[in-house]
Amino acid sequence: MYWKIFNLFVFLGMGASFEALAVNHPDPSAKEAEALMRLLAGNQRLVVFVMDGVRSREVFDGSDTSISLLPKKYPTEILPKTWAKAANPNLLATNLILGGRGECKTGNDFQFSLPAYSEIFSAKPQSAPRYSFVNSNDWNGKLHFETIPDRLFKLGMDPASIALIGSWENLPRVFSKYKMGDTLLTPFYMDAGWNVLGLGKRITRLDDSGTFEGVKEYLKGHDPRVMFVVYNDPDQNGHHGSYEAYVSAIQRADDYTQRIKDILNGEVTHPDDQEFASGSYRKSGYKGNTTYILMTDHGRGLTPVGWRSHDPVHPGSELIWAHIESSPEIIATYRVMLNTCNHMNIMTIAAGLLGI
Repeated sequence: MYWKIFNLFVFLGMGASFEALAVNHPDPSAKEAEALMRLLAGNQRLVVFVMDGVRSREVFDGSDTSISLLPKKYPTEILPKTWAKAANPNLLATNLILGGRGECKTGNDFQFSLPAYSEIFSAKPQSAPRYSFVNSNDWNGKLHFETIPDRLFKLGMDPASIALIGSWENLPRVFSKYKMGDTLLTPFYMDAGWNVLGLGKRITRLDDSGTFEGVKEYLKGHDPRVMFVVYNDPDQNGHHGSYEAYVSAIQRADDYTQRIKDILNGEVTHPDDQEFASGSYRKSGYKGNTTYILMTDHGRGLTPVGWRSHDPVHPGSELIWAHIESSPEIIATYRVMLNTCNHMNIMTIAAGLLGI
């Protein structure tokens, strides 16, 4: 499948852009070197946003009046930036939203965050016996397969152009470690609750406003080829039982997501982001070459009590959703090739877009 997707891009004439390989990495085999050349020549970029624990109910039906006593909020009020594109008939060729009919589900049976993130980061299933699978948020084992960033690093991509920035300190646990000199570390850029804005300040948890500021700080000095951004406030507020705070967190994450897209696309409009509008921080090379994926890791229960939780005993926890924004050719590829909607298949196609 990867070859088919890559050949589509070559046929469409994606331009060539080669990067210096500025890291000591495992020597790639001939096959891996060929994959790297496809990746660099294609100049494709991938940015994945995850809103942790956001039900498809709020995305497609609006606020749940069986839980909240406040006036009904419609989907376009909860995710206004996302729906401004997903519902625009003039943008159907470059936007695809999934999950409105309950057709998207977690690919594993656990409905917890860490198994879902393992599938998002690796495009590998977490339920098959042949894998050392991640089956809970307490998992602390060793994966027998590589994540997408691990694979890109192994192929020789500059690790500074691969980033994970998120509001949950457990995220790095699904990534492999590599020996760099005498140090064992995960080589690519990570800011997931302990390295705030590159200052080395350890904290127990980063909230979503800190995550957004962390993305902006990273983008001042880097041009990512692959970036994952994780918002954890919706899930935290859900577990606390504060429905209004849960909805507000979704609204904030929707706004942060669009502002990050605007920065990368060189189309800054927000007054607080004007430092990216011109000068050395202004981005280029992303518009028309980037696939943006916004999704959730798991759903939540459907009842006024059960919505606070997500696990196999709460129906609805398995329901997920995704919004994909990209070129018409890539959206067409998703429409044709995404037969079963789950994290693994969405990210398998995304990996194919990168040539791996």
